[in-house]
Amino acid sequence: VIAFMALLVFFMGTDKPHTAGTIIVLLMLTPQLMGQVQALSGYAILRNIAWPCIAMVNEIMTRKPEVIEEKGARSIEAIDGTLDAKNVVFSYRPDGVPPVLNGFSLKLKPQKWTGLVGRSGSGKSTFFRLVLRFFDFQSGEILVGGLPVREFTQTSLRRLVSLMVQSPAFFYDTLRENMRVARPEATDNEIREACELTGVWETLIERLGPNQLESELAGAAMLSGGQKRRL
Repeated sequence: VIAFMALLVFFMGTDKPHTAGTIIVLLMLTPQLMGQVQALSGYAILRNIAWPCIAMVNEIMTRKPEVIEEKGARSIEAIDGTLDAKNVVFSYRPDGVPPVLNGFSLKLKPQKWTGLVGRSGSGKSTFFRLVLRFFDFQSGEILVGGLPVREFTQTSLRRLVSLMVQSPAFFYDTLRENMRVARPEATDNEIREACELTGVWETLIERLGPNQLESELAGAAMLSGGQKRRL
């Protein structure tokens, strides 16, 4: 821009016959040049605003897992639905003090609804994160389908056991791509069957229209809390 303005000043300071026409052309081009400069400035501002989020996503995607699979871990295809905990001890701190769970035990039978009730901070959510091996417990044992969770590959364990949080998160993408986050090879028919099974398919037709699988889910803002959890 400085060079362009210097050129304009140079021509204005000369008395050659073609100077007037040249100056007019340069003046007409100035708004176009400034428009590009403003666009570049806007991109720079957008980059500065967005970069912390991009860096955070990149850090999450490249982070090494804290829990490593055991060498003998197996891909388990099916389980009977039992869940047992035996004297589980876990602390978030390396020194083990204070433990969140200390000698925790329970036995859940399949095909039954069971409520795990306790005050805030008593370790309810922590226990289910241990079941899925988001963290590793210090001692004791957790068994899913009669097998220690450390014998499962993480992929097979998390395919067989689901944790539904109170406020599910959705991506700003189509319904299809949101569903394929968990299972990339899922077909449209399988996605529909899952939605029908949970009773949310008709709601999706109503809120998203007939092409709901290709519609922008927009973070599922159009769904209630219960509908989000069913989805």
